[in-house]
Amino acid sequence: MLLKRGWGVLKPVGDRLPYDLVFDVEGTLVKIQVKYAWFDEASLNYAVDNRRTKTNRRQMLREAYKPADFNFALVYIENLDLFYIFPIDILF
Repeated sequence: MLLKRGWGVLKPVGDRLPYDLVFDVEGTLVKIQVKYAWFDEASLNYAVDNRRTKTNRRQMLREAYKPADFNFALVYIENLDLFYIFPIDILF
């Protein structure tokens, strides 16, 4: 869909960056963090973990994102086959 609009889609090499994709929109680079949402039975809402997860060989490290880490979050809800796009300031 994005390629059909003439946007470039870039995937960073490695997993140390705080974003998953970069869209090239008419020369402007837009950093995207992709998140998966799941249905939380207790609250009857969909939930998204908005923490960054990194691993070193011994443990999983989680930390909060910073406002400069990415521009938009793309949140995917698999069982509805639906996604939402949120600007970074919605998460802070």
